[in-house]
Amino acid sequence: TSVAFDLELAVLAAGTQAGQVTVFQWSSQPQRLTAAEVASWRRRAGELREGCSGAATTEQGDSAGESAAPMLPAGFACTMRHRKHGSSVTLVRLISWGAGGLRLLSADAGAHLCVTDAISGEILWFGFP
Repeated sequence: TSVAFDLELAVLAAGTQAGQVTVFQWSSQPQRLTAAEVASWRRRAGELREGCSGAATTEQGDSAGESAAPMLPAGFACTMRHRKHGSSVTLVRLISWGAGGLRLLSADAGAHLCVTDAISGEILWFGFP
């Protein structure tokens, strides 16, 4: 229920009523999926193949599987997400931090404050102010 946008960094952060905070970053070029996304894509593709043929299929090697995985198109891509807040997120702020650093400050209706490294996703602090 709160949104912040940094035009200079092309970063968008959003907090939801369910307590989730997500950061999206703009890219002008197609991007490779992360290792976790490739694993999830492989699992879903295997489930689809298994469901269609009625028999289990074997996995291809890592390099073949990664090259077969789709690329994310140019545009906004999710770079960080957390569900630390137990109630509606009422405040989201992006704060430039040093050379290339970015902090995300979020607060919820229960007065919990969270400070996150918006690049790595590391929760730096969570609690009451």
